[in-house]
Amino acid sequence: MNLLKKIINGFNFYSYLKGNIFFIVYHDISDKDAPHHSPFYSTEIETFDQHIQFFRKNFKFISINDLYTNQNISKDSNYICITFDDGFYSVKDVAYPILEKYKIPFSIFINYNAVTNNSLLINNIICNAGNKKYLISIYDNYINKQLVSIESFFSSPVQSFVSYSNNSRDFTNIPYYTANNNPKIYMNKEDILLLKNNGVYIGNHSKSHKNLNNCDTSILEHEILENECLLADCLNIEINGFAIPFGKKEHYNSEVIKFLIKN
Repeated sequence: MNLLKKIINGFNFYSYLKGNIFFIVYHDISDKDAPHHSPFYSTEIETFDQHIQFFRKNFKFISINDLYTNQNISKDSNYICITFDDGFYSVKDVAYPILEKYKIPFSIFINYNAVTNNSLLINNIICNAGNKKYLISIYDNYINKQLVSIESFFSSPVQSFVSYSNNSRDFTNIPYYTANNNPKIYMNKEDILLLKNNGVYIGNHSKSHKNLNNCDTSILEHEILENECLLADCLNIEINGFAIPFGKKEHYNSEVIKFLIKN
């Protein structure tokens, strides 16, 4: 009964359950007034800091490399492995100073298009949610019109794009419009190199962040292998790990997993 009361009152169950590894996946760390901030992928700065303070009290931190080598891991502790997808500039500008202060390891999974173009389609759509001309251009060029009407696309452009984008199209040269003179949203090569040289693990996140579920082998090669080679050449490092874009079960399939294992 006393234990039940503790549970009801919110006791720290992490003290009782040992040997767990939790992956905490972030994207952008920004406040609501940032032009690219979105409830889909952004964490407010104060909230991020609160997360870190909570993790510090209840967990030990490990890096991706610790997992590869099975080092610094014990069944007597619980662990947090922090990662960031996409390579938002806020990781360097906001998150890195906080994590570096407490010597917390973390990883970043990068899309080459974001590095070179300061742009990915998802953040384009979010930044231009009120730009009807832009949304029409996305619908006309990158959406499978047999699966979603333009009215449905307008009502939910991000979800429609994630679910119904035409994966056979090249997303490299997407027009990028904002009302904020093209603010810096993603890290460039120099930003990533600075973090890499300070011990941050860099991984592969596909070239243009497509939903891989409906991609054939040629598209998987373009998105995964080409991105790996481009990042390796750009950063002069070996790229091993891969984080699946969007990351839910509906965004990959058994063929994607087989492709990743094989390559």
